Amino acid sequence: YRCPPAPFERAVLLARHFQRNQIPARITLLDANPPNPGYAKVFNEYFKDQIHYVPHALVRRVDLGARRIVTAAGQRVAQPLDQPGQSRRE
Repeated sequence: YRCPPAPFERAVLLARHFQRNQIPARITLLDANPPNPGYAKVFNEYFKDQIHYVPHALVRRVDLGARRIVTAAGQRVAQPLDQPGQSRRE
């Protein structure tokens, strides 16, 4: 992205759309960079049910069979590949 805040702004726009339209969806935002304090605060205060923000999450592998994403730190994030209403974190 040419504009570093762009992914965060898009996540907020989508989350707000989900809230307004009562769509039971959740966004998982994997960020390879250190936490962005401004956006982390917004995510936690206003969109805690819509945005799951994971800083320092450099994606190493996408395991389609197990339906999960594995980060460089070994964290396994299952939610992005789940169906709506069936999200979970390992």
